[in-house]
Amino acid sequence: MTSNPICWIEQSANFFPTKTWTLYDGNELIGVSYFDEGVLSNAGILTFFHPNYRKYSPGLYLYLESVRLAKQQGKEYFYPGYIAMQNPKFDYKLKAGIDAIELWDIQQMHWYPYRKSRHALQNTTANSAI
Repeated sequence: MTSNPICWIEQSANFFPTKTWTLYDGNELIGVSYFDEGVLSNAGILTFFHPNYRKYSPGLYLYLESVRLAKQQGKEYFYPGYIAMQNPKFDYKLKAGIDAIELWDIQQMHWYPYRKSRHALQNTTANSAI
């Protein structure tokens, strides 16, 4: 046994298969989204898009498609990633259904409804837009 706390896991050990959405305008690739697929849940990993298409919200579209797929597959959960206090960059994630979103309280070690969070109470723009 090695004393090194870091070990290599072979590439064949794919615990969460990564899936990809691609979005095209004709033959032009305009957006890509990666998500991991688990047994009970899916998790959004990364979404990016061509900046010329920003006004069409391709990132939001790809995100919502990932949520829709998880629901269609019968997954219990979809992990969208971070929501940050006083940083509206991640608030698009609330559009998947604000009443279904829960946050993890690392200090209390439990999940609680988003609507009861400081973020929700301080973020009236996100709450009124949804």
